[in-house]
Amino acid sequence: MELTFSMECAAMEADGVTEKSVPSAEGAEAPRPEAPLVILASPDGLSRQMYAHYLEDMGFCLWEARDAEEAASLYASAPAALVVFDGNLGEEDMVQALAAIRMFEGEQALSAAPFLLLARDDMQAERIAKAGCDEALILPVVRRDLRAMARWLISPTPERPVLSADRIT
Repeated sequence: MELTFSMECAAMEADGVTEKSVPSAEGAEAPRPEAPLVILASPDGLSRQMYAHYLEDMGFCLWEARDAEEAASLYASAPAALVVFDGNLGEEDMVQALAAIRMFEGEQALSAAPFLLLARDDMQAERIAKAGCDEALILPVVRRDLRAMARWLISPTPERPVLSADRIT
């Protein structure tokens, strides 16, 4: 059996900005998306593009962040329906961003957005869960699993999605 797929990647500038990245201008307010907003945070531009590719035809507005702090800033400009953290971000940075977003939600009387960690391993998933992350998928992430988990976290149903074996904590 032969299995093939294709993926289009946009060229990045030196700082890792892609066409899907949201420019951060001091004092400027980001546009408010009409579709559910998903913020994808990863230090690696190619990973951000891959995750965006996995989710792009699901009707979400996708914003990319280069780090956890940028994800928190983007969230403060337009609260997201889901925040996805790549496990390759610094753990302390993820914890601080989670805390900043939860504080912002409290100040603005917003409901808590779900967080999904794409964890390097089970131990990282446990540590970040203790800081308030809702769910985790273990890297490498399968497209079907990321799509199912994103859909479920944004519009929860009583039944958890069925995922590939050994992929979830």
